[in-house]
Amino acid sequence: MKVIRQAVRYSIVGVMNTIVTAIVFWLVLKFAFGVEGKEKAMAFELSISNILGFTAGLLNSFFFNRKWTFQSRKNWKSEFAKFTVGFLICYIPQLILVNLLNSYVKIHSIPFNVFGQHYVLNSSLICNLAGMLFYTVTNFIINKFYTFKS
Repeated sequence: MKVIRQAVRYSIVGVMNTIVTAIVFWLVLKFAFGVEGKEKAMAFELSISNILGFTAGLLNSFFFNRKWTFQSRKNWKSEFAKFTVGFLICYIPQLILVNLLNSYVKIHSIPFNVFGQHYVLNSSLICNLAGMLFYTVTNFIINKFYTFKS
């Protein structure tokens, strides 16, 4: 039962991380690189936006998963080192996947409105969301059995 509670909590934190990561990713693409009107971002723009988004998600994830999901009371410095190693093990293949999807898969943009404001989920953001799903599943396994192992 404990693992189910942890998986549910991890999922809730994951939703928060997805929101944080996606917002930072989108803000960097929009304001730093002006990608709003483009169908796809260039690889450099995509990678920098992805790195900054995942860094924000990493910090959010470590704090909430350590305190709430796994309720760890161990040395936070050694756990953060393990967390970072786990992050890189999951993150690097995720970044490769996102760039491959962005380069080779044709995904149409999805326009939508929120509170009267028009937005577009472009191909690059959709590819990034697919990568986030891959990352989330693999990262839970690493955190459960390595970083915050009881």
